[in-house]
Amino acid sequence: MPNPRTTGPKSAPGRWPGRVEQRGELKGRRNALKQLLGARFGELAQEALARIDAATAKDLDAMVLRVLTANTLDEVLGVSTGSE
Repeated sequence: MPNPRTTGPKSAPGRWPGRVEQRGELKGRRNALKQLLGARFGELAQEALARIDAATAKDLDAMVLRVLTANTLDEVLGVSTGSE
């Protein structure tokens, strides 16, 4: 049985599987964040879901940490309310 970590395009050995893993990891992190936010703030609006889906790995890390201290969904997502 082929090893998914070592099989991929012949022109880029070792690169293709890493990218797939990275995308899978980001997808998992996004899903976990959505679950946490849904449990804390209720059903998420499409705008919030889109913001999470567009977030970089660094942004997702920051959002996950803010879940612990934020009072609002906007605070977690880093949305400015204009009152700062």
